[in-house]
Amino acid sequence: AAVRSPVRSRFCIFASFVARQKKARGSEGNIRMNYALDPTDNQVKILNEDHYYPFGLKHTNYNSNVKNFQEDPGFSTLRIIQVPSEGNTYRYKYQEQEWQDELGLNWYSFKWRNYDPSIGRFFNIDKLAQDYVYNSPYAFCENKVVSGREIEGLEYSTSTSSDGKTVTVTAKVSLVNKSNGIISNKEMRMLAEDRAANLNSTVGGKDLSGRQIVMKVEFDPKATLIWEYNTALDVSKTVLGPNETLEQLQVVASTAAGWTDDIGNTQKNRTQINLNGIPDGMSEKGIFRMWNKTVRNETARTGNHEDGHNLGQRHQDDALLSQEKAQIQLCDPDNLFNRQAEGSNVTPQQRTDIINQINSQQSNVKP
Repeated sequence: AAVRSPVRSRFCIFASFVARQKKARGSEGNIRMNYALDPTDNQVKILNEDHYYPFGLKHTNYNSNVKNFQEDPGFSTLRIIQVPSEGNTYRYKYQEQEWQDELGLNWYSFKWRNYDPSIGRFFNIDKLAQDYVYNSPYAFCENKVVSGREIEGLEYSTSTSSDGKTVTVTAKVSLVNKSNGIISNKEMRMLAEDRAANLNSTVGGKDLSGRQIVMKVEFDPKATLIWEYNTALDVSKTVLGPNETLEQLQVVASTAAGWTDDIGNTQKNRTQINLNGIPDGMSEKGIFRMWNKTVRNETARTGNHEDGHNLGQRHQDDALLSQEKAQIQLCDPDNLFNRQAEGSNVTPQQRTDIINQINSQQSNVKP
């Protein structure tokens, strides 16, 4: 799953070198400019300005008169002094990564790998290469440098919203048909498309900050998020919670319509839909009622319930749910994530929690 939004130029201002020196970055996270208030004339001055080709090489032959900053120990405020370019001690440039030019290295140091912008490639193997066999282990940003940015040299994530008003979450999903012929692959795809569309009308909406959350699903046979449609739930890969046993889960799963292997794992997970568990889903002849609107809607809603578990949401009686959040869900009998609920309500707090869950895992992928 990835956070996605329109790419537009913006200025994001915050302190860096000293409290009075600011920086501006573009929508891809590039530090485009450093500037500060010059105490000698009380005017804002550009300290240095950088522009980049898509894969990170820096433009040259213009902005030659731009000042580079240097702190004068004889003054209590930032004093702007014209110094050679090598005097600029602020090293974070392209995609906010540290530029290393010691010993003529000229590469960017991401958290897990080093990147050479002159060839547009990492020169260390991707530690997650086995999960993304379609992609070169040395590729930078999956070669999608216009629509996205690299995260720590590991996972790919698209750009965040430039104005902060919209967050689009895109999940790459692999479909698996284990229905023993009850539905065809084409019919499974139809059920999955219902589920994807319904996801945006349920989980999509306003979060606590008033941001609009938009949910999108891309079907990719190599994705590490699996939507499985079957006739009996498999709990063998379930990550057990406190005081849970596999035997207990097997009893619960025998009457359930859906299942999630690892609650809260937004990067690699499997959710299952048991077609036999959908209310009125099967005819007396053992045929799934694909063309019954109520059955289709309930199948999609069940899928969205499991998607919520995938995104970290829990039942109202889950021991790991905080008392405050449990009370909110208990007071909302139509909440999508309640056990045995029939509603589709999602609260702004739950949407905020979902975004935070995705962002925390995208930023902390382990090697």
